[in-house]
Amino acid sequence: MSGFRVTPEHIPSIKKWTVPEIVISQKLSAFGFQLLYPRGVHNWYSYTDVDGSTKLLPDLILASSLYKKDAFTCINYAFKVWNECSRRYSINTWVPVIGKIPDIESRHAWILIMLGDENGLDLNKFLYFEPNDGWEMGAELEMTYQAFPIGKENYKGEMIFY
Repeated sequence: MSGFRVTPEHIPSIKKWTVPEIVISQKLSAFGFQLLYPRGVHNWYSYTDVDGSTKLLPDLILASSLYKKDAFTCINYAFKVWNECSRRYSINTWVPVIGKIPDIESRHAWILIMLGDENGLDLNKFLYFEPNDGWEMGAELEMTYQAFPIGKENYKGEMIFY
């Protein structure tokens, strides 16, 4: 008998729209990010709206037990979420950010969530997201699945990989 077990994967129904890379590049430049891969890694980018992000966020918080000093750290969490968004939901606008956060000397990595609607991406709806479920964010943020508006919590994104 085989040791394999098939587990069905629930994919929530979300609205999606697509924009060319140049639109993403312009939006990210508005934040002053250093683009770690100029012109992006895709020609087209798919995004969702606030409602869609609410459906995806609980599924994209990753177990804190994945953390292994010098082996699986914040950057690995960020890239895992980026990959899972693309694989599961065909959304490639949840991207890794590197920058400074309070009380930590070294740089840290987290996710930028680009959101919008049928009218396009909306900079005012973009969020930062901490995907490690063990990351101490405080009760208010944990209740919102560790996603928060840019400018809150003193996170300062410097570099971005999209």
